[in-house]
Amino acid sequence: MGVDDAELLRAMFAEHGDALYAHALRLTNGDRQRAEDLVQETLLRAWRHPEALDPNRGSVRAWLFTTARNLAIEGRLEKVRYLLHDRDAKFSGAFDAILRCEDVR
Repeated sequence: MGVDDAELLRAMFAEHGDALYAHALRLTNGDRQRAEDLVQETLLRAWRHPEALDPNRGSVRAWLFTTARNLAIEGRLEKVRYLLHDRDAKFSGAFDAILRCEDVR
């Protein structure tokens, strides 16, 4: 990361950091650790996609808030997918055990 990039991130955090953290807290139902992670990942996305921060494309704050919301949704979907996969694996194991019992008879 160059000096200009670091300065840009510092300036963006100084201007939008408090509001972005408050938004992230709402998105995470008050979970401070998850909110901090969300802010960090949002700023990392901003650093990776500087073209998205062009004022001609719209408000920087709107982009940050939308990105944070999308990341929060992705995180929830990943959790649901994991839980469903875990449930399906347990169900499948139980189903296989039942089939094995039927084979024994």
